Amino acid sequence: MLIVTRYTWKAFLTKAEIGEILTTYADLGAPPGQVENYVTADLSGGFSILDITSEQLPELYVWRLKMAQFMEMEDFPVLPVADAVVQASSVAFPGQT
Repeated sequence: MLIVTRYTWKAFLTKAEIGEILTTYADLGAPPGQVENYVTADLSGGFSILDITSEQLPELYVWRLKMAQFMEMEDFPVLPVADAVVQASSVAFPGQT
């Protein structure tokens, strides 16, 4: 399953909290299934692309619990355009190939 996560850092982080973020991330590493991570130009957050299996969900849940104190996250399950077109066609034109 492909998931795009938009994250934003919590406002007004202290230097100590930034240090804690770096330490926590160094201990945890990237979230399970991470394919790519992009940071916004203003450094207020970013986007993470995950390709995750159902078996990885518990590990992802724990990772997020540990990072949630520093950031807010919003998930968007996504499909590649080619897959979405196939799915939309099957709904729009049932029984046709």
